[in-house]
Amino acid sequence: MTEAPKSFAATPVEGDVLSDILRVVRLSGDIFLKSEFREPWSVVTPSKRELTAALEPTAQTFVLFHMVAEGACEVELDGGEVVPLRAGEVIVFPECDVHLVRGGAGVPTPVTKLLPHRSLDGLFRIDHGGTGARTRMVCGYLACEDPFVALTTILPRALCLRRNGDGVAMAAFGSTARSTPLPPDAARWLASTLQYALVEAIDAPPGGRTLLARLTEILLVEILRQYLRHVDTPRAGLLAAVDDAHVGRALRMIHGAPAHAWDVTSLARAAGVGRSVLADRFAELVGEAPMHYLARWRMQLARTLLRHETHSIAEIAALVGYQSEAAFSRAFRRIVGDSPAAWRRTCAPRRRAPSTGN
Repeated sequence: MTEAPKSFAATPVEGDVLSDILRVVRLSGDIFLKSEFREPWSVVTPSKRELTAALEPTAQTFVLFHMVAEGACEVELDGGEVVPLRAGEVIVFPECDVHLVRGGAGVPTPVTKLLPHRSLDGLFRIDHGGTGARTRMVCGYLACEDPFVALTTILPRALCLRRNGDGVAMAAFGSTARSTPLPPDAARWLASTLQYALVEAIDAPPGGRTLLARLTEILLVEILRQYLRHVDTPRAGLLAAVDDAHVGRALRMIHGAPAHAWDVTSLARAAGVGRSVLADRFAELVGEAPMHYLARWRMQLARTLLRHETHSIAEIAALVGYQSEAAFSRAFRRIVGDSPAAWRRTCAPRRRAPSTGN
């Protein structure tokens, strides 16, 4: 779910940092498990390493989620916090933390011991527990291969989308955030899309798997967007940086004009603060120097352009702010670990790359 940038501003203009990142990083989503439990039951989820190895081996970020289609359950987070869930609600784990899901007081069983081989439709199925009340769940993920920014730097340990009267509220767990009602339009869209995704996942009509994958991507990205826009929670990492008066302005200038010939002095001037103050504050909040962030963002944009293969490497070099293909190739190899041409061949082996001379 990556949008190819068509051009980048070379003159200073403010951009939308978080929208840029969500637009450019390569996201993919899917449903992989349908389960039916009867009380009493209790399962422990696999680790992030186990899930990525089985489902998305190249993923840098792996966001796990559970949707409750019928019944109710409890999710116990690492640290003991318990989150109740009922039908039509979803919980999201940005860092795919190991957690326990239960109905009643069953003995915890690792999910890996319950998983059969995948069925012909590509889904795993679990039928587990006793003879009591039934809970049906659907599990899926949103994965990201691009290493530019980990979603875990801007998200809580767990997010829950739950019913709130006629609306929808979102809560962040592993933080001090409270449940926050979402705006009516967003709430209606999320509730109806979630319900439709559950119907598609449970009924599995012919051809529905592809639609379900796209629904999963859109649903998870919208949940992330609504969290970033509306949930009142202590900011950390990139969120804190974006909210900072001066560092946020510097980030918006970088994203608005990545091809501009920025240096720390010109960036500080645009942000309305002294050079040393910006450098120190930027490093504190973002975790790296402004020019290092700029270089990595340019390489992220370059990877997106290389993946879509509509420009030569020389053209991409100019688009992301390098005056020569050689300088761009050196920077790309230093940050990405391979030459642009080799990375393009590995990333898109089924398409012929334009002639570059590299």
